[in-house]
Formats: sequence, structure tokens, C-alpha cells
Amino acid sequence: MFVMRRLTIIVLILAAVSALADARDDVRNAELAFAKAFADRDQAKFFSFVLDDASFLGPGGTLGGKQAIVERWSRFFGTPQAPFSWAPDRVAVNAAGTTGLTAGGVYDANGNHIGNFNSVWMKQADGTWKVLFDGPGSAPACLDAVPASEGDITTPDGVKLHYRKIGEGRTTLIVPMGFMLYDDFKQLADVATIITYDLRDRGRSSHVEDVNTLTIQQDAADLETVRQHFNADKFVPVGFSYLGLMVAMYTAQHPEHVARVIQLGPVSMKPGAKYPKNLTNEDDEPVRHWHELNPKPDTTKPQHDL
Repeated sequence: MFVMRRLTIIVLILAAVSALADARDDVRNAELAFAKAFADRDQAKFFSFVLDDASFLGPGGTLGGKQAIVERWSRFFGTPQAPFSWAPDRVAVNAAGTTGLTAGGVYDANGNHIGNFNSVWMKQADGTWKVLFDGPGSAPACLDAVPASEGDITTPDGVKLHYRKIGEGRTTLIVPMGFMLYDDFKQLADVATIITYDLRDRGRSSHVEDVNTLTIQQDAADLETVRQHFNADKFVPVGFSYLGLMVAMYTAQHPEHVARVIQLGPVSMKPGAKYPKNLTNEDDEPVRHWHELNPKPDTTKPQHDL
């Protein structure tokens, strides 16, 4: 009897956790659909997410009620391209699964981070979610007041790695492939120390004659050189694409220096591994467009005919 009671409690807990996770997904999807309607210039769908008694808070005051929100926000639909966009970075739902909170960044038409948002969502009787409160969150990092520097680090074999450093926060992130990722990660410079660098033979780092040094193992060794240069006892390595595997390799070699690991779209630990369909973006429109622009080569033809 005691065992059955414990099993029943465990099942109920697992069911509650699963329901909460489902609710978070529902709120996230509602926010994404809300933002997509704005990007698609679909006013009817956009305003369908707004409750009649909603309030939108802005720098110029508070818009109370759906009618006031429609009148003010309709102005943002006057151009073919949306003047700004947003997406949720964090989603939380109360234990009852009836109230949700979303938060994330707001970006201008050129993709520059211009601020943050917070929205409160309420679950409706039909199971849909609608916005009750929407308002600005914190401002983007004030980078003009944040210390920044750049220069070169010389590796043991004489290669110069170009780096950029910004911020003086307690948490240190070291991000290889800085020529691609610096602008994204510098937004964290008000709360962390951000160090980006260009990999050898890439970006503003020096060219190497010996191509045998262009290996993932050497990339891991160069990361350790960068860490030593800045005397970062504990840091968070960030790896994008194949560098997700590299930072994992580095962590296995130097676990005493790694506080956390961030992997962005990492490659599989095993070559040729297939991910479950629900974990891939192959059906996304941008991915399909990329494949159209970059068709697979015809391997039946000799290379010189391609």
C-alpha cells in the first residue's frame, strides 16, 4: 500500500511538471505568433491576441483597454516592413497554468537591440492565451560607459589571435569567432566580461602557413591560450556550430577552469548523427531558402565540370 501511494504521488508530480512545461510552450508559441502577425502586417490577427481590458505601458504613458491599444498601435502598420521586432527569451507560467510571463529583446528593422519587453498572458476558457499587460523591460546595455579594449594574443607557436574585450562583470564569457559574434554578445557587457577573439587564419587573426595547425584540437589549445592571457580562473566558453564540440573538448581537458558551457547549434559528438525531426529547423522558411540558394553539388559529375 505504501509503495502504491508513493508511485501515485510520483505520477501526479510528473503529470504536473509535464502540464506546466506544456503551458510554457503554449505561452511561448502565443508570443511568437503575436510577433509574427506584427511582422506579417496582419492587423486583425495581431489585435486578436489582445484582451478587451488589456493595458500596454509605454514611455509616453499607459494605453488602457483594447480600443486605445488598437488606435495607437495601428500606426505601426503603416509601412510594408515592421519598424521593430521581438521574441521571447524567457517564459514562466504560474502553478495553476493560467497566467504566463514572457520577456525578451526588441530589435529595430536592422536587427539592432533597442530594448526589452515584458508581457503578461492569461489563459482563456477555450485554451488560447491572450495579452493582459505589455510593457517595456530594461533598456539595452549602455555600452558607451562600458570599458572596452582590443589587441592581439601571441600563441606558443607564434600566431597572433585578435581579441576584443568589453565589460567588467564577475562572470567571464570567452567567445571564439569574434568577427561574427562580438556584436551579439557585447549586449551582455553591462553584467559580464565579454572576450571574443578570431580563430587563427580567420578574421583579423594572423594567417598561418602550416595548414596542419588548422584543427579542432588546436582551436581548443588556442582557447586555453586566451584564457591564460586574461588570467580567467573560471569562465564560460561559448561555442557556435563546430565550436560547440570544441568547447566540450576544452571542458574535458580543463574542467577546473569551466563554470558553465554554452553551445549554439553545435555539431553532433558523432559524425553523421541524425537528430529527431522535432529538434531540427529543416522545415523553417529561412532554412528552405538557404538550401535553395545553396543546392547540393552533383556528385555524379567530375569536379571540374561543376
